[in-house]
Amino acid sequence: MQVRVENLSVTYAQGIGHVSKALDDVSFTVNENEFLGVIGHTGSGKSTLMQCIDALIEPDEGKIYIDDIEITSKSVSKPAVRQKVGLVFQYPEYQLFEETAAKDVGYGPRNLDMPEDVVDGFVKKVFDMVSLDYEKIKDKSPFSLSGGEKQRTLLARALSQKAPLIILDEPTNHLDIGYQYQIMNILKRQKLTTLCCVHDLNIAATYCDRIILMKKREVFKVGTPREMLTSENIKELFHIDTQIVENEKIGSVNIIFLPEL
Repeated sequence: MQVRVENLSVTYAQGIGHVSKALDDVSFTVNENEFLGVIGHTGSGKSTLMQCIDALIEPDEGKIYIDDIEITSKSVSKPAVRQKVGLVFQYPEYQLFEETAAKDVGYGPRNLDMPEDVVDGFVKKVFDMVSLDYEKIKDKSPFSLSGGEKQRTLLARALSQKAPLIILDEPTNHLDIGYQYQIMNILKRQKLTTLCCVHDLNIAATYCDRIILMKKREVFKVGTPREMLTSENIKELFHIDTQIVENEKIGSVNIIFLPEL
């Protein structure tokens, strides 16, 4: 599945007669089975962009295509679009809604009319994929889970949808460092078309095929991790000095931050 964004702009009203741009003429392509990272400072438009692609926000201008279907067209069913997208926000409590964790993860497969025994088996499988103990938490309310368990439950639900497109808004939030890399390994192995907001630059360097840098609600630059994660670009976006070193083991780079102490 390919995603194409063309000249996307979104504005928000801020009181009478005042508007604020959330996205300004944004264009890019996510190639089939590509893991594309989105990096930018807070307020650069990353989350708004993700919600536009999942048809949760209607842009003021521009078009979005999933394969050759223009999902921004008023004639396209928005619920049908969302069935093709596995979405994980950075705040899991806003996405969990079922009585139990198992029902939450099984929501997508049930909507696809899978037989109940098939759903149960698939739910157990994706729980294991994200390192959650099925027997321990299957009957718990998702709202009683820890922050990390909630985030992994959402990831399990996204994977259970069998959606060809995965959109992730800071998916490693609330996870300790071991689980962060474990989850990214799982996502990378799926070989799905993936669009991922990333705040950890070293995770982006390790897992992303390409990276979009966003600045002031626009696309600043697009390229490989090695091309994008330079000291100059990081200074431009985040106003901090860095040292970039080669990581020969993974064939990428590591970023060492050099704050003024």
